[in-house]
Amino acid sequence: MRTIAGTWIVPLTVSLWLFFTSHVQAINAQVINAQVFHHFFSNDLNSEVVISRLSEENLSQLKESFIEDRFDFVNTLRSDCLESSDLTEIEDNYCAVIAHSFDFVAWNNLGQKLFVRGRDKAALMAYDHSLLINPEYSLGLANRCGVLSRLGEYNQALVSCELALKGDGRWGIRGAALAWNNKGDVLFNLKRYQESLSSFDRALAISHNYAGAQRNRAVVLHQLQKITQEQGEDNDIRFSESV
Repeated sequence: MRTIAGTWIVPLTVSLWLFFTSHVQAINAQVINAQVFHHFFSNDLNSEVVISRLSEENLSQLKESFIEDRFDFVNTLRSDCLESSDLTEIEDNYCAVIAHSFDFVAWNNLGQKLFVRGRDKAALMAYDHSLLINPEYSLGLANRCGVLSRLGEYNQALVSCELALKGDGRWGIRGAALAWNNKGDVLFNLKRYQESLSSFDRALAISHNYAGAQRNRAVVLHQLQKITQEQGEDNDIRFSESV
C-alpha cells in the first residue's frame, strides 16, 4: 500500500510545487517588469516627448497595457511550444524564451529570428521584452533600432541607436558597427545624407569587411552625387533665365 501511494504522491507533490512556483514567478515577473519598464521608458528620449503629453492616469494605463501585452506574447509562445511536435528553428527560440523568461539574450535571439522572417512587429515585441529585462543592452537596442527603421518609425529608431552606442557594450559579432550601420540607415531615410555617410564610415572603421555597411555607403554616395547633379542643373536653369 505504501509503495502504491508513493507512486502517485511524489508526482502529485511535484506537480503542485510546479503549479504554485509558476504562479509566484508570474507575479514576481509583473512586479519586476513594471519596475524595469519604468526605468527603460524614462530613458527613451522619444518616449519622454510622448509622456509629456499624457496624464499620469493615461501613462499608468499605457504601462499596464505594455506589460500585459508582453505576458500575452509569452503565453502565445508557450502554446506554440506545447502544441508543436516538429519544432522549427524559430520555435526552438520560442522554447528557449519560455525556459529562460528572464534571459534578455534569449529574447533578443528570438527577435532576430522573427526579424529575418519579416515578422517585424513580433520582432519588436521580443526586443522590447529583452530591454525590459536589461534596458542598457547595446545589441538589443541596436536591433530595436533596425526593426523600428523597417517599420518606418525613424525617430524612435534613431533614439534606440544612440542609446545602443551609450549602452552596456554587449554586442554581437559586428560589435558597435551594427549600431552605426543601423543609425546610418535611419539617417538616410530621414534624408540626412551627410550624417548617414558619416555613420556608415564609422561602421566600416570598426568592421572593415562589413558588406551591408559597404552597400549602404555606396547607396548614400550615389544619392549625394544625384543631389549635387540636380543642384547643378537647377543653377544652370536659373542662370539662363536671368540672362
